[in-house]
Amino acid sequence: MSHERYAAIWKKMDSHGKGHNFTNRFWEMIEAALNDNLHDLFVPKKDEFTMRLAHDDDKHWYNETKKLADRPLGEETKLKRARHVRDNAKGFVADVTVNAASGFPVNVRYRRSGESSTTAFREVMKFLFKFADDSSAPNLSGKVEIAADRGYWNIDTLVFCVGRLGAGVVGTIKRGMKWFPFTWGEKKQSSTQRGVKTQQYVQAEGQPQI
Repeated sequence: MSHERYAAIWKKMDSHGKGHNFTNRFWEMIEAALNDNLHDLFVPKKDEFTMRLAHDDDKHWYNETKKLADRPLGEETKLKRARHVRDNAKGFVADVTVNAASGFPVNVRYRRSGESSTTAFREVMKFLFKFADDSSAPNLSGKVEIAADRGYWNIDTLVFCVGRLGAGVVGTIKRGMKWFPFTWGEKKQSSTQRGVKTQQYVQAEGQPQI
């Protein structure tokens, strides 16, 4: 497929609902249809069994053209445009929640403009467990366990998951957080002038282990 044909398809898709008040964009409709089906098929009833979920972000590359008219997706498309530092590329971010054992998705949600990983995570949980705000949050104690990397487990997200939802959490914690001042004998590597690697202890307050 030529670049012109590829771009034309995306522009056609992006034009749906464009400029209409209170109308979802085409990508929002596809996302909603997918997640409604995934929810009906793979989110268990509250008393059926413990649900173990893994949550992470999927970074999509999107190379913007210099000319605005040549861009397949307009600036007002609501999608958040982010720079993926590790990949040294720009693009979109999809927060994907899957069953921990099978890896099969139960929710795929693209971040909107202005959203952080914390706010996006909360929106996913609100959709999966059908509540509007913290005051109406269900008690998921013993029903749901959520695994995520340390980028998600900041204070706000931990308070939300453990304090509000009662869900179990699995993952590591950023060293800068003072909640768990334990190092577990953590070591870091440094090289001497001759290239011989030596081990040095990481300086941290607190006991080396619980």
